[in-house]
Amino acid sequence: MLESCSTVTRPADSSYHGPERRTRPAPITRWLARMLDEMDHGMLLVTPSGALRHANQPARQELGLGSSLVWAGGAVHAARREQQGTLTQALADAGHG
Repeated sequence: MLESCSTVTRPADSSYHGPERRTRPAPITRWLARMLDEMDHGMLLVTPSGALRHANQPARQELGLGSSLVWAGGAVHAARREQQGTLTQALADAGHG
């Protein structure tokens, strides 16, 4: 069962009465992250610029090995310099759908 979202008390003139999402991750976000951690395959959520937004447990282990991808300075990079251009292009292409 999913955790319920808390609502915020706002002035009467406020038209939005949904869950507060600015102070902490929504409960569904925590559940989705836990679900990804249970997968046997590494999964990364990376922005087109290479910034790492989420890595499940197998992906964090693989990043720690540094055999194909590495995480440095908040971004994912190719482990071998000659592959960085390919990774950069792949992320840019993914960002465009």
